[in-house]
Amino acid sequence: MDPRTWTPLQWLGIIVLLNGVIIGGGTQLTDLFGPVATHKLVSLAGLGNMFFGGLVTMFSGQGAMVRTVAAMPGVDPIKVNAQANPTLAAIAMDPSQNKIAPAEGASAAVSAIAKAG
Repeated sequence: MDPRTWTPLQWLGIIVLLNGVIIGGGTQLTDLFGPVATHKLVSLAGLGNMFFGGLVTMFSGQGAMVRTVAAMPGVDPIKVNAQANPTLAAIAMDPSQNKIAPAEGASAAVSAIAKAG
C-alpha cells in the first residue's frame, strides 16, 4: 500500500484512527505523561475526532465517491441511466466531467433528474 496513492478521505480516516487510539489509551498515556498532559491530549483528540469525523462525512458523499472513482486510472467512462439520483445526474450532466456522462438514450431523463434535484 503506497501512501502516495491514498485519497484525502483515507488520510482523514487515519487521523480519526489516531485520535481514537489516544482517546482510548488514557490510562496508558497517564502512566507515560501524567494526568494533566493526558487530560489535555485526550480532550484535544476528542475535539479533533468531532471535527475530522465531520469532514469524513462531508467528503464521503455520493458525489465525491463518483468523482474519486472516475479520476482513478484504469476506469472506463461511467454511464449514468434514468434511475440516477439528483446528485449523480447533476455530475453526469456537468460538461467538465469527461469520464461521467448519461448512458445512451438516457440524456433527457438524466437531465430532468438533475434539474429537479
